[in-house]
Amino acid sequence: MKNKEFGSDFHLCTESKWQTNNQNFFLKNTTLFLSGRTALYALLKQGIKKHNWKIVYFPSYYCQEVVKFIQNLTIDVKIYDFNPFLDTLDKDFNIIDSPTSVIINVDFFGLKHHLFPAIKKAVLVDDLTHNLQAIKTSTADFIFGSLRKELPIPSGGFLASSDGFKLPKGKQSRIANSIAIKKLTAMYLKKRYLEGLSNDKDTYRGIFIESEENLEGKLKSAKIPKTAKVILQNLDITKILKAKKENINQVLSNLNINQDIVLNIQKVRLGAGLVLQLKSKNNRDNLKSYLISNKIYPAVLWPGQRTKRDIEIEDRVLFLHLDYRYNTQDINHIINKLNCYFSNE
Repeated sequence: MKNKEFGSDFHLCTESKWQTNNQNFFLKNTTLFLSGRTALYALLKQGIKKHNWKIVYFPSYYCQEVVKFIQNLTIDVKIYDFNPFLDTLDKDFNIIDSPTSVIINVDFFGLKHHLFPAIKKAVLVDDLTHNLQAIKTSTADFIFGSLRKELPIPSGGFLASSDGFKLPKGKQSRIANSIAIKKLTAMYLKKRYLEGLSNDKDTYRGIFIESEENLEGKLKSAKIPKTAKVILQNLDITKILKAKKENINQVLSNLNINQDIVLNIQKVRLGAGLVLQLKSKNNRDNLKSYLISNKIYPAVLWPGQRTKRDIEIEDRVLFLHLDYRYNTQDINHIINKLNCYFSNE
């Protein structure tokens, strides 16, 4: 790649080393949707109709767009107060333990995953968006997640169950297919830019933004677009996730940060990447500006929080991509930039 940069949206993956048949990666009882939130919407809609589900609980620290997406369903949406950066896993919640209650349990960036040991009757649903490796080890009644956060596909989400529950299926949508093709176009144009075949960065960035804005809309029952499904079926998901784990281990072995900085890095499970928790919003913003000036594009986890303490964490956290796109030399570059920044603080 001639135009080197790190993070942000995936470019189109065409390298043969990342291609294979991945049919054994997912559970047999799996359905594919346009997105993770579309998969959750379909599950809740079916549960309301067939199982009389009445309440769905979301953690307070979560992607608020997902909560907003299911608001029109005839189910009571409640929030349990949990922040993975502040709370221990033994925290109690005021949750009604009933077969008509549904608890959305999130694997937070590979850092923390609540077990809810006291829950015996409620339906547990794991959100594995940031830890696809846990698909076959989860003990929840249902699992779901977005696939495009960890994999280079234009759109896609999954819903699965190891207990043989009958799962809802989405509907093919021309609009969803056209959006996927638009996103795929942006991925292709970004690939050309990175390869030095184009200097037009604004075009593909604009298409990425537009396709993201159009991705959900009213397509609450859409299955995975055909284009995205074909790409997904030919990705070596296991190899892609393994490469990320190796990159994270490389960072853990070489990162040297001032002890005054609070640092949270995935240590146990393979999650989404490197998570840095700074002491203040000002510290976070300064680091973010520095990284962007070095063409390292971090993300905020997650924007739009609602409670005061969740907003305070949102304002102090940065996420760095360390996925399969980057080789040993690339990861060393990121490490050196971080070490340089913190050594001069």
